[in-house]
Amino acid sequence: MEHPGAVAYGKQYPEFWVQIPLDGLPANVGNGTHIGFIAPSKAAVQAFYEAALAAGGADEGAPGPRPDYGDPYYGCFVRDRDGHKIEAAYWEMADELSS
Repeated sequence: MEHPGAVAYGKQYPEFWVQIPLDGLPANVGNGTHIGFIAPSKAAVQAFYEAALAAGGADEGAPGPRPDYGDPYYGCFVRDRDGHKIEAAYWEMADELSS
């Protein structure tokens, strides 16, 4: 998948992204990179988010839908204590199939 300033790879949907940092600064640790994990449910996304914040991570986007990513997407973003951006996402494929 190609997106302005980014390219993504995956078997069923974009799982691994490489992109230009959103703030326009040079890429470095936590700037222009992020790691994403597929969650088995919306509850797992919420649990990941809460555990990350409890462990000292910072909010980068609370759990919820992201209409720009598509109707099946529900996820969150955090920064770990080293500055890495981490995503947990659940894809409700049944929603996509019924559309």
